[in-house]
Amino acid sequence: MPCVLLPKRREAEGANFDGLHGYEGRHFGHYLSRFYNLPELKFLSVHRCRGFRDAELAIMTKLCPRLWEVDLYGNEELTEQGFLSMVEKGCVGLVEVNLGECVNLTDDVVSLMARRQEESLHVLSLGGCDKVTDKSLWSFAAFYRALEDLDISRYAVTDDRVATLVSSMMLDLRVLSLSRCPMISEECVCHLNKLVSSLDGLDLQHCSSISGHAIADLRNSMWCCDILY
Repeated sequence: MPCVLLPKRREAEGANFDGLHGYEGRHFGHYLSRFYNLPELKFLSVHRCRGFRDAELAIMTKLCPRLWEVDLYGNEELTEQGFLSMVEKGCVGLVEVNLGECVNLTDDVVSLMARRQEESLHVLSLGGCDKVTDKSLWSFAAFYRALEDLDISRYAVTDDRVATLVSSMMLDLRVLSLSRCPMISEECVCHLNKLVSSLDGLDLQHCSSISGHAIADLRNSMWCCDILY
């Protein structure tokens, strides 16, 4: 008998399968359809599900074509090819995507998603995606027109790429998380000041190369922004 956790939420337009494990391949689709009208789903969360691989992601993409929000946090068995297939063949019109701790996510996936979802995506979380680099920040700046909330915590981002990001005429960010980004320094603070008119929340926790004095200056200039340090 496979061990399966029942969905935590059963609503007309949303499904939460965090911790699901034991159903693989075609059985995953059968399991989902027992609880939901899949073509009408707008929200789907599948957190840290052992056995959730590219095949299961492909089934989800095929059976749930109208998703607005996708949360795949912590699924370490998904590969770059699986993500690329999801972006190429999946929903167009995603509003919120969480791929945090998906360790096989790459710059190629982020760039493709930027081109496919440039007009719709408002919230994107990539925290802890080790293979995603500075190159992806160019995609954010160049393509994402609707992005308001970006989480790139624990990310190999540099001061120069943050400058590229905040200087983009396309973006109007409201929330930005740069926590635990070891390569950004106080030079980054000067660039972040450019977001004074738009930013409501900024997370700089555990950025060891930024001093408390620099944060105090930033808080003075961005007094309307909630800054975590």
